[in-house]
Amino acid sequence: MGMTNLTVILAALAIAWLPASCSKSQNSKAALARVASKAAAGNVSASANTKDPDELSLTNNLETSIHLGPGKICRITPVLLDSRNLQLTMALEIRKAGGQLQGLIIGQFVTPPGRPVEVVIEKTDIAFTPVIVD
Repeated sequence: MGMTNLTVILAALAIAWLPASCSKSQNSKAALARVASKAAAGNVSASANTKDPDELSLTNNLETSIHLGPGKICRITPVLLDSRNLQLTMALEIRKAGGQLQGLIIGQFVTPPGRPVEVVIEKTDIAFTPVIVD
């Protein structure tokens, strides 16, 4: 019962925290599709083997959603702290076949814009290079 309450509280916080929608250019949508397909296939990596993961165009304070396959959505919200620091909040939603929320994992970190990042959430490896656009 306690875990269910925690999940509901985290879901409510995520909904209140993250905007519900966004609009991106066609190039950005193509980059989202590439990142999502690689993550869903389990072969996305920013290790020594992959020196240049796909650039992902993000808008300051605007959520971007990446569909990682059936029942998995990763929501990324960037906040440009200054010219050298970008805070990324990532929320992975895992849903059952009926659409019921099964799990919600939220992480936050700071990185320089334009620098490749790799995040592993629930055995899903997501790598991209965040680029802030207007």
